[in-house]
Amino acid sequence: SAGRAQLLLSLTPANPINGCYDFGRSSSLNLAAVPAATGGLTYVPFLWVRDYRVALPLIFVHGLFIPWIVVGRTTLIQQHVPEDRRGQVFALVNLTVQGMTAVSALVAGFVAQRAGAPTLFLLAGVFGTLCGVAGFVAAPALRRAR
Repeated sequence: SAGRAQLLLSLTPANPINGCYDFGRSSSLNLAAVPAATGGLTYVPFLWVRDYRVALPLIFVHGLFIPWIVVGRTTLIQQHVPEDRRGQVFALVNLTVQGMTAVSALVAGFVAQRAGAPTLFLLAGVFGTLCGVAGFVAAPALRRAR
């Protein structure tokens, strides 16, 4: 429906909790929840890494999950948004992601300045993982709510 499309469109890139909601409602749950959970986990080791030579392969591994997350989001849009509205939805998703990147940088700087970069990565990893896990946990109830 248009309401679900608008909800997905406007909030999923900006709000991890709503992203979990949409992940759970979708038949492509695994395509969206798995990379969210595992991508979040790839941040956690940065809590202990202090050597660039160790960090570089971890950055590479984390980077492998980004396309998987984007594919999941794209699949959700293609499954739930009417064809004649997809261009608008993709444009708004792009705008939202770009806007939230600025907000994310502001919040990350604030947290890193007060708690340090390792703690920032730990928090990002924990919350990213929880988002994916919440998608799995909520999936049965959200599918029934369709």
